[in-house]
Amino acid sequence: MNLRPSLIVGLLLARIAVAQDATNLWLRYDLRVPVGANWTWHNEPDLRIEVAPEAGAFRQYLFRSEMQRRLSPVHMLAIGMAGVDVENKGATSIREWRPHISWYARPASVHGLMFRSRIEWREQYFRDVDGLDQGQISTLRCRAMVQYELPLKHDDDGMKSGVRTGAELLLRGYSSRGQQTFDQLRLSASYVVHLSRAFELEAAWLWFFRENDVMQQYFRLGLVHRLKQKPTGSG
Repeated sequence: MNLRPSLIVGLLLARIAVAQDATNLWLRYDLRVPVGANWTWHNEPDLRIEVAPEAGAFRQYLFRSEMQRRLSPVHMLAIGMAGVDVENKGATSIREWRPHISWYARPASVHGLMFRSRIEWREQYFRDVDGLDQGQISTLRCRAMVQYELPLKHDDDGMKSGVRTGAELLLRGYSSRGQQTFDQLRLSASYVVHLSRAFELEAAWLWFFRENDVMQQYFRLGLVHRLKQKPTGSG
């Protein structure tokens, strides 16, 4: 077992985590429902809360839902919607609706190394709860991620538990508001446990470097729930 890549990345992540503008808790549930041979209904509610420097100063509630159509073992198209409610202490709460169309590319992993990419066209409609500020932003968002997976325990079905490290770059190909091309850089390290064929539990640390030199770290607890497709003809 070669621990060197994960140890190198882990030391790098620990070093850059020393300085950040905010520390947040992130809770996420990822439900995947198969609908036929090539369709999946993907639902993802999550909650993000600031814990430092001021606990509760920021809260974001998000629910993302989309229908995904697999085109090949590598490529997938999706159409969906996200609802977002953002609360900032001392500022008016913002509510958003984000319809989107996405294209995914997920080649097979090679010796634990994975590449993931996504291109998404998003229409972002927002308004504050007082109705004083509202508007709409169109964005073409491009994401590319490299991830390394190191199994610590596995069986004939694959990894039972292990470590994942990753780096993801997010860019804007177009913005109707003239926003800059660079969106953010994300680095992550997580411990993953497959509780069963249906459930995967992840405890992760993430570091975000956003536009305007904003740095944030997140401690995320996530549960992936994959429902099993019923055999054809079952009722």
